[in-house]
Amino acid sequence: MPSYPLHAAINREVDWLVDGNRPDPQSVIKPGSSWFVRHPVITGTLIGTGAGLALSRVDSIGGVNHDPRVALIGAAVGAWSGVIVSASQKARLGRKVGVGTKIGIAAGAASLILLPIAACYSAGGCGGSS
Repeated sequence: MPSYPLHAAINREVDWLVDGNRPDPQSVIKPGSSWFVRHPVITGTLIGTGAGLALSRVDSIGGVNHDPRVALIGAAVGAWSGVIVSASQKARLGRKVGVGTKIGIAAGAASLILLPIAACYSAGGCGGSS
């Protein structure tokens, strides 16, 4: 007997009523996966913060005073990369990626391009005269 979508849906509902256990069809991550895989934005933020703190201790990056704001930049880049990972996981499973996520990815890309240019010009560098 051929399997029809309506029959499959009814069978899933009957199984749920009998067992009380229904798998979430919208689930992005497998239930047995680790915490780091289930929370890519938080994971990226933590890794970026750690990398930023380590880089702030380098005199050529964090300066002689070891500027802790470098850790904030690392956190921002890490969170942005986590958003990209989360969006790619959703897209791979055929789920819709929200408009807010797309705007966040675009804003992060724009800031990676524009903020260093703005910092360079505000410092009086970039080869221009000020």
